[in-house]
Amino acid sequence: MELTSENDLFFHYSHTLDEAGFRAVQEQQKLMVDFAEYHTVLIRMLSTCIKEPHSHLAVFVMQRAGRAHLDFIQNMEYKFIELLSVAFCASDDETVRAPTPPIVGLQLFARVCACGCLFRFARASRFDTTP
Repeated sequence: MELTSENDLFFHYSHTLDEAGFRAVQEQQKLMVDFAEYHTVLIRMLSTCIKEPHSHLAVFVMQRAGRAHLDFIQNMEYKFIELLSVAFCASDDETVRAPTPPIVGLQLFARVCACGCLFRFARASRFDTTP
């Protein structure tokens, strides 16, 4: 998953998680979904934050050394509950300046938040690098 902003072309963070890393996150955060469903859950959570901003929040917290996390939070009127926290890393300059390769044989999902940030989701095993 990538997070970019049209307002700042150098703002580029990414989240990548393989199956082994997912198992660690699943155990740590007590997730009830399988790895195959993970991307669908992320898309659904972002969509919910856009459709119901009064009850669901997506908070992006940037830390030192290019680390960040996106926290999905539900407002229960009397308490905020963190549903999921997703780790991100700032992309290096080479990645930010490179054109985005087209994704082969896969639908790309994108969601734009109220702040203007774009989230791109893709599940691909290969990228087309031909010009």
